[in-house]
Amino acid sequence: MRKLSKTLLSLLLIAAMLASFVVLPAAAEEPAAEQPTEAVQAAETQAAETQADDAVKTNYELSIVMLDCGRKYFSVDSIKQIIDNASAAGFGYIMLGVGNDGMRFLLDDMSLAVNGTTYSSEKVAAAIKVGNKAYDASQTSYSYAPTTDELTQSEMDAVLAYAKEKGMGVIPMLNTPGHMDAILAAATSLTGTNCAYSGSARTIDVTNSTAVAFTQAFVQKYVDYFASKGCKYFNMGADEYANDMFTGGSMGFGNLQSTGKYSYYVEYVNAVAALIKNAGMTPMAFNDGIYFANNTSSGTFDTDIVICYWSNGWGGYTPMSAEALASKGFKMVNTHGDYYWVLGKSDWQCNAKKASGFNYKTFQGGTIDNPSGAMFCIWADYPGAETEASVISKTADTIAAFGATLPKIDDNKTVSDEATGVSVTAPGLTGITVAAVDKGTELDGKKVAGAWNIELTTENGSYTDSATVSIPVGKEWLSYKLTGGVLESDGTTVTSDPNSKVENGVLTFTAPHFSTVVVLAEEKQQEITVTVGGTYELPLAGNGTNETSKVLDDTYATVEVKHEYQEAKETLTKNDSLSGVTKVYISNDGKNFLSVSGNSLSNETTFADATEWTVEEYNNNEEYYLKSSNGYYLIASRTWYFGVYYYSLELINSTKPGGSDSNYRWKYTSNGFNNSSYNSYYIIHSSSETSGWDLSRSDSSTRGYAYTLVPTEEVNKTTITFTGKSEGSTQVEIDGVLYNINVVAVPTGAMTNTSLTLEYWITNGMVYRSSSKTGHTDTITTDTAGATSEDGVDITEVAPNQAFGFFSDDNAVTVYYWQSVRLDKDNKQTNASGDDETADGTTFTHVRYHAGAWQYKTLDGTWHYFLSTDQAVAYYLQKTKVTTEVDTYVKDWGYGTAGTTPNTSDGMGQVALTVAVVYPDGTVSPAEKDMYFKSTTIFNYWAGRDIGIIAPRNNSDYTISKITVTDGNRKSNSTANVWYASDTITWEKVTTDAGTEWYDETTVWDKVTNAGTTPMVNGKNSNITWSAKNTAKLVLIYLKPTEKETNLKVVYYDDTYSQVITNYDIAMKYVTGGKMPSFLTALQNNGKNVQTGVFELDDDAYVTNSSGVNQTFNKDVSTVAGVASQYKSGFYKYVQADISVDGKTMTLHFAVDETKLKSMYVIDFGLPVRIPISSFGMENPQEVTGVTVLDSELSYGTASAVHENDGWYIVYVPNKTLKAVETLRAEFTYSGHNAARLTIGLIPASTVYYEEGFATYDGTWNGTTNKGTGTQALTKLGDGKNTENGYGYDDAYKNDSTNSNATTAVTTTVGSSATFQFKGTGLELYLRTKNTNNTTDPTNEAANSVDGHSYMLVQVYEGNDPTNTSSLKRMSFVDVNNLFAQPNRAGYGYNTPCWTVDGMTDGEYTVVVRFVKGETLAIDGFRVTNKAYESSYAQDNEAQMDTAEIRNMVIANAQINLSFDAYSNANEMYRVATNKVLDAVFNETDTITGAVILTDDSNGTDTVTVDKELLNIGPKNEIYLKNGQAVVMQIPTTYTTVQVGMRSLTGDAVTYKINTEEKTMNSTVDMYYKVEPVEGKLVIQNVSEDGILALTKLKVTGAGTTTNDVSVETTPEAIRYAMALMRGIDVPQFTDVAEDAWYHDYVYDLVYRGVVNGMTATTYEPEGKLTRAQFVKLLACSLEEAETLKTYEGQHPFTDSEGHWAETYIAWAKDKGIVEGVSATEFDPEAPITREQMATIFGRYALKQGIELPKSDNAAGSFPDADKISEYAREFVELMRIAGILNGYEDGTFRPQGNATRAEAAKLFSLFLSITDKLAK
Repeated sequence: MRKLSKTLLSLLLIAAMLASFVVLPAAAEEPAAEQPTEAVQAAETQAAETQADDAVKTNYELSIVMLDCGRKYFSVDSIKQIIDNASAAGFGYIMLGVGNDGMRFLLDDMSLAVNGTTYSSEKVAAAIKVGNKAYDASQTSYSYAPTTDELTQSEMDAVLAYAKEKGMGVIPMLNTPGHMDAILAAATSLTGTNCAYSGSARTIDVTNSTAVAFTQAFVQKYVDYFASKGCKYFNMGADEYANDMFTGGSMGFGNLQSTGKYSYYVEYVNAVAALIKNAGMTPMAFNDGIYFANNTSSGTFDTDIVICYWSNGWGGYTPMSAEALASKGFKMVNTHGDYYWVLGKSDWQCNAKKASGFNYKTFQGGTIDNPSGAMFCIWADYPGAETEASVISKTADTIAAFGATLPKIDDNKTVSDEATGVSVTAPGLTGITVAAVDKGTELDGKKVAGAWNIELTTENGSYTDSATVSIPVGKEWLSYKLTGGVLESDGTTVTSDPNSKVENGVLTFTAPHFSTVVVLAEEKQQEITVTVGGTYELPLAGNGTNETSKVLDDTYATVEVKHEYQEAKETLTKNDSLSGVTKVYISNDGKNFLSVSGNSLSNETTFADATEWTVEEYNNNEEYYLKSSNGYYLIASRTWYFGVYYYSLELINSTKPGGSDSNYRWKYTSNGFNNSSYNSYYIIHSSSETSGWDLSRSDSSTRGYAYTLVPTEEVNKTTITFTGKSEGSTQVEIDGVLYNINVVAVPTGAMTNTSLTLEYWITNGMVYRSSSKTGHTDTITTDTAGATSEDGVDITEVAPNQAFGFFSDDNAVTVYYWQSVRLDKDNKQTNASGDDETADGTTFTHVRYHAGAWQYKTLDGTWHYFLSTDQAVAYYLQKTKVTTEVDTYVKDWGYGTAGTTPNTSDGMGQVALTVAVVYPDGTVSPAEKDMYFKSTTIFNYWAGRDIGIIAPRNNSDYTISKITVTDGNRKSNSTANVWYASDTITWEKVTTDAGTEWYDETTVWDKVTNAGTTPMVNGKNSNITWSAKNTAKLVLIYLKPTEKETNLKVVYYDDTYSQVITNYDIAMKYVTGGKMPSFLTALQNNGKNVQTGVFELDDDAYVTNSSGVNQTFNKDVSTVAGVASQYKSGFYKYVQADISVDGKTMTLHFAVDETKLKSMYVIDFGLPVRIPISSFGMENPQEVTGVTVLDSELSYGTASAVHENDGWYIVYVPNKTLKAVETLRAEFTYSGHNAARLTIGLIPASTVYYEEGFATYDGTWNGTTNKGTGTQALTKLGDGKNTENGYGYDDAYKNDSTNSNATTAVTTTVGSSATFQFKGTGLELYLRTKNTNNTTDPTNEAANSVDGHSYMLVQVYEGNDPTNTSSLKRMSFVDVNNLFAQPNRAGYGYNTPCWTVDGMTDGEYTVVVRFVKGETLAIDGFRVTNKAYESSYAQDNEAQMDTAEIRNMVIANAQINLSFDAYSNANEMYRVATNKVLDAVFNETDTITGAVILTDDSNGTDTVTVDKELLNIGPKNEIYLKNGQAVVMQIPTTYTTVQVGMRSLTGDAVTYKINTEEKTMNSTVDMYYKVEPVEGKLVIQNVSEDGILALTKLKVTGAGTTTNDVSVETTPEAIRYAMALMRGIDVPQFTDVAEDAWYHDYVYDLVYRGVVNGMTATTYEPEGKLTRAQFVKLLACSLEEAETLKTYEGQHPFTDSEGHWAETYIAWAKDKGIVEGVSATEFDPEAPITREQMATIFGRYALKQGIELPKSDNAAGSFPDADKISEYAREFVELMRIAGILNGYEDGTFRPQGNATRAEAAKLFSLFLSITDKLAK
C-alpha cells in the first residue's frame, strides 16, 4: 500500500479553503479563582509595604512571567492558564520563549532568502521539525516525545488575542546566537554549511557569514510577525554562548575573548537589536554576554537593549555586575536566578514561601534602586520530567507570591476637554477631542441627558478601546438615575455601564469602546414594604428638597419627610480612662478648669483660656505625668504643720522625675485623678483656695476629671417615615425618586417581639456553646448586625460551628453544626425520650426582622414569617469514626461493638447501623468481614424508629457520588435484646448477570439527581426504618477521588475493543518536597515483583491510600461501579496488568471471555439482523412462551423480541458503527418452567458496509437517507467458512441496481459536510457519481472539463473530535464525478468507491467529507475495515485479511513489466513524483507487482492494454472491464481464501467468468465474492454483451502478520492461461501433471494452444504410450487450421485408416508428405509411435513447409547409439538434435526404437511449436 500523498490540485485548493473547513478548538474556560496560600498572603502583606512608595518608582514598567516553551511544547490552553495566573498576580507581561534549544512555533510562511538562495517554506519547516525531534531525542534523563511539537500561527494568534483580553502584553523570546539547537540544525542541513561554533549543538558561529545570514533572516521573520501583532519588546536571549562545548572556567564567552572573536559577538548582538528596533520594538537580552568579564575593548553594545539580569556568575564565569551595566545606561530587569522554577530540578524550584521574600531591587551580587522591572522564569531544562498540567499547578502559588512583591504599574493617562469638562482615562492617552451631538430626547426607553463624539489619541495613533469617562452633569439631572454608555453603530442600541456613579456632580463610567458617548436618565425607584399599623424609616443623606408629591391613595399608607442638620464641631467630653489619650483638660464640671498662670496654678472659667495638659505615660500600671503647656509638672505636696499633714497641688519646672518620685505621678479612674503617693487624695475644685484647686478627700462632685475635645461629624440627613394603614399598594415621589409602597398584613400571631431565640440541639439532646453546659441558646435582636437588612442574618454567623453535646451528664462530646429548622407549636423539640423533630420542620438559612416581624429564608431563597409559637432550632450532628476516608456525621447516640451492649431498651431489643465506603472499582472499605467491629453502631429499637441522619462530607481527597441503603439481619442470637462482640450480620444481596453477588441496595442520594444538595441519608424523610429488633441497615457511601497530581491512577482497559472501560484515582499521602507517589514504591504485591510494563498483580495486592486504608484492586470488572452494561454481563475476564513508565498509572486489562457466550454472530453489514431464539442455544425453543430483551438500548444498536409464525426472533438494529462486540442478553420464559437468561455476541466483521444514514450531516442535504431496510443474513461465527461468499457479501444487496438500499444523501450546497466515525484500520467511501464525460474524447476532456465535475475535501482525524486540528492524519481532494462508463453514455455510476484509506493503525477515527465545489455530492454508504478480532475471524477463514486495489496492480504491472510510461500518461492532478501515479488517496504500503488487462479484439488477437483511459478516467479506486476484457494475475497459493470486490457499474446485468466458471450479477453494490484461483492463476473476464464490470479490490485472508502487502504477480503462463480461456479453450486441471514435473510446462503449453485436452477431464497420462494416430492428430491440431482439416474428412489413403477416428488427421498428414505409412497401404494407427518415427514426422513437416530449423547452442552431442537409428530417420533425428528439440536420456542415448511417452511427445511438440513461432506471443 502506497504512502499517503497530496495531489497538486489538493495543495492548491486546500491552501485556499482550509481556514473555512478546519474548526479550531474553543478557548478553555477560565479556571475558578483559588484562595491564596499563606505564602501568597504573606507576600501581599509585604507588597502593601513595598508599594507604599510607588510614586517614586517612575522607572519600573515591566513585571514579567517567562515561560520556556522552546524546550518543552506547551499547548494554547496551557499557555492561557499561565497567562491567567500571571494576570491574577498583577504581572503585565508574559514572555514566551518559543525559541530556546527547541523551536516550538512555526509561521505559515517559513520561506527564507539567504545570500541569494531561497529556501521554501516547506523545507524550512521540515528542517525545524527534524531539529526539534533531534532535540527531543537527546533528552535522556527524562524521555520526551510530545505528540505535537510546534504551535501554529493561528494558535499563536489565539494566544496573543487572549493575552490582550487579559490586559497582558506578550514578549517573544527567540534565543540567538546560543540555545538554537533546532534552528542551528536547520541552518546546517539547508545551507550545506557547518554553521556551528566549535562543534556546539546549540550555538551558531558568529564568525561564519552563512550562519549569521541564515539565523538573522530567521529571526527577522519572527520579529516582523510579532511587531505586526503589536508586541513592544523582543528578547534575543544572547546568553550562554557555546556553553555545551566549553563547560568550565569562563566557558564560551571566555573562549570568544581568548581567541579574539568576542567583537563578532558584539557585532551580532547589535545587528539583531537593530532589526528589532527597526520593527518598532525594544530589544531585550540576558546579561551574561554583555561586557563579559568587564571587557569593553571589543566593541560597544547598544544601550537600548533592556538587560534581563539573571546571574553575576560562578567560578571563572564573570559577567559584568548589575550596577556597572546600569551605570552604562542600560535599563535593568531583575531576573534573579535564585528565584527560578526549573522543570526537572526539584532543588531549583522556587516555592511560594521563598518567592514572597523577593525584593525587586536586590539583584544577584548588587542592588539597583530604580530598576525597570522584574521577571519570574519557568525553565524547562528537562522537558519530559513533568506534564504541562503539573508545571501550571506547581507554579501557580509561586507566581502569585512573586507578583505580590512587585510594584503596581499604572500607565493610565487622563486627558480632558476644557470646553465640556469631559475627561477620559486609559493607557497611554495623549489627546482628546469632544463634540456635543444631538441624539434626540430618548434612547433605549430612557431620557437622553447628553451625547458627545469623543476621539482619543496615543503616541501610536487613535485609541478606541475601553476607558473610564467622567462627565459633569447638570443639576437638573441629579435627581435621576444616570448611566453612561456608548451608542452602537445601529444608532439605537446603547451599551451602558451598570456601575455608573455620580459623585460631586460628575458621572463616571466605563465605555467599552469609543463611538458616540451618551448619558441616559431614568426615574429612580425604590420598593418599600411596611406592615399594616407598622412604620418603616428610610434614612437618606443630605437635606433634599423635601418636595413630596401626593400619595396616590393614602388609604394604604402615609408618608412623613423629616430633615435634620447639625454642623460639624468639637465637643468637650469627660473621659473614663486615659488609655490612648495624650492631651486633656482638667475640670470638675466642664466650666472650671485647672490652669497655669505664669508659674502658679489658677482656675479658668473660659474654655478658650484653659490650660491643655499633656499626658505622659509612666508604666503599664496606668500611672501618668501631667505636664502643662508651658513645661510645668503637676505634683502632690504634703507639709507637716503642728502635728498635722497638709496636702496641696504644686507646679514643678523640671525634667521628668525618676521612678522614686511617686508624688509626681497620677492615677486616673472614673473617680477622677488621685496621686500615686497619696492614694486617697484626689484633685478637687475648691473655692477656698486662691488657685481654686486643691488636693483632698472630698466628695466626688468636686473632683477634677480629664476632658478632651471630641470632634462630631456634620449631621445632614433626611428621614422618610412610611406608615402602613391597610393592605394594598400606592406610590409617592420624593426628590425625584419614585417609592412603590407595599402594605402587607403581618400574619396573625406573627413573631413581632424585637428578639428571636435560637436553640441548639442534637435530636433530643441539648447542645451548648461550652463544655460547662452554658450557652444553650443565643438571642438575635433587631440591633443585631444585618437583622433589619434585606439579606438578613446568616445563621452560620450566629450558631457556633462546633459545640458540645452530652452522651451522659459528665461526658461532653464535640458536635458540629448541621442545619437550622423552624418548628411549629405541634412539633417542638424537647429532651423527652425519643423526641426527634429534625424532619418535622422547615430548614432555613437566614433570619431578619422585616415589616415589624421576624422572618426566615428557606433553601429556595423565599422569606416566610415566624409565628410567635414557633421554635427556631439549630441542629447539630456528631462526628463518628465509622468511616476512615471521609468524616461521617450522625444525629443519634449509639453503642460500639467491642463488647456486649448495655441492656437499656426496656425489652424492645436493639438494631444495627453499618456504614462503609465503596471505591470506584467496587472495593468496599472496610471489607464485609470487618464491617461489624469496625463500622457498626448499635441502637435501641422501637417501632417505627428510622435510621436518623447519616451525613458524610466531601474533603480534599474525596467527593461523594452516591449513597445507598441495604437491609440485613443478625445472623445468630436473633432473640437477644443486646448485641455481642461475636455477632455478625447477613446482608441482602442480588446475583448480577455475571453471576456475582452485590448488595440489594436502594439509592437514597446521588450527585446527579440531588445536585446542589448536601450528601446525606435522612431516615425520617425517606422513611428508612428498622422493621424489627435484631435487623440491620448498611449505608454504602460511594467515593470519587478528587483529581490531584499526587494521585495514582488505575485504568480498566478492554483489550477486545481497544478502549478504556473506566478509570479512577487513588488519593495518596504526599509530603511537600518528598518523592511523588508511584506504584513502583507504593504497591504491596505479596512479595511479587513490581516493575514498569507487564507484571503479575497479586489478588491481594494493595496500596495504602491517604486515609491509611489498604486499597486493593478489583479484578472482576462486572462489579466495578459505573461501567457500561456490557461489562456487567460477566463475559469479560481479567488478562494482565502493567505499570506506566512514570509509575503513576496501573492498567488492568480485560477481554471478552468467548467461552461464556452461547454463540457469536458476524455482522458484516449495517442492516438489521433477525436472530432466531434457537441461536441462543437454549433447550426446546419451541416451548418458549415469552422473550424479554434485557438491554433494549445496547452500545451500538437496539434489540427487540418479535413473535412470528415460525417462532420467536430477536431483531437487532444497529444505529452506530460497531466498534466492538455487542453482547445481547435475553430472558426466555417456558410454559411451566422458570425463566432462563442467555447471551450471544454480535461481532463486527473484518469489513462492515454501512448505509449513508450512519453518518451525521451538517448543512443542506436531501434525498432518502436511512440506515438500511430489510435484514442481512445471519451467520454464526465458525459457519462462515462454509458459505459461498465471505465477509462483505449479503443477498440483501444482490439485486440493488441503483443506489445501495435505494437511498442516498444528496447535497448541492457547497460547504455542507458529512461525518463518519469508525474504529478500525480503514474506510471506503461510496458515492453516486455522474458521468461527466459524455464525449467522444473522454481521455482528454475528463481532466480538462469543469462543468459537471464535483469536488470533495476529505479529512481523517484520530479520535472522535474533528475540531482538534492536531489530530488530523489524512487529507485528500477528490473529483467525485470523473467517471467513464463508455463514450457518449450519460447516467449515474452507483455505489462508486470514490475514496479509500487503509493500512492505518487500529484505532478510532473521524472522517469529515466536505462538498467544496461543483454541482452535487451524493453519499451512498461506507465500508469499515477492522482487524481487531483475528482469533474470531480465523474460525471463518477470514483472519489476517488484507486488500489491494486491482487498478493499482494493473498500473504497477504496466509500469514495471511492459515499459508503459504511466507517469507521463497521467493527468497532472494525479502526478506527484517521478514514476508514481496516485489515486485520490494511496494506501501506505502497497508494493505489489501487479496485474494486467487483456482485450480480445474483433480479429481474435489478444493484446495487453494499459492506456490513458485507465489512468485518467473514472474514480481512482476501481477498474472497469468492458465486453471481451479480462484481468489476470498470479496469486500465491498460500492464502487461505481469495475474494474479489466486484459490482455492475451501471446496474445492467453483467455476465462474467472467474477462470472458467460463468456467473451473472446486476448489483451496483461493491461486495466481495470468493474465487478459486487455478494453481494461483486468477482470470476475471467480462463476457456480457453490454454490461460493464467494475473491479475494486482483491481481498485475501491468511496473509500473515508480518506484512500488509498482497503479493501478486503476472507471469507469462498466467497470461497464456487467460488468453486460452478468452478463446474458449477448456483448460483442464490434470491431477497427474505435477507443477514441478519436468514436462508440466510442455503439457500446459499444448493445453493453452488448444492442442491437447487430456485422456480424461482430469488426467493426461504423461507416461502413457502415444499411438501413431494420436501423434498425427496432435500434429494436425497444432499446425493446421480447423477449417482446413475439415476438407480432409472422409478421405482414407491407407486401408487401415478408413473409418478410424483419426482418418481425417491421417489423410491430412499423408497429403502433406509428413507420413508414408508402414507400407504403401497401411498406416498402423494403433501402433505405439517410436522416438525415431516421431522425429521423422516433425522433420518431414519442416522440410515440406520450407522451415529452416535453427541450430541450438544447447544441442545435445551425437548419440552413442546413433548406429541403431533406422536409415529413413537418421537425417531427421540429426536435424531435430541440432535444433535442440531432441535430447537424449541421462546416459546420452537416443533409443530410437523406444516407444515415445505422452510426456515426451508434449515436450517435442512444445519446443517445435515455439521454434516455428506458429502463435505470436
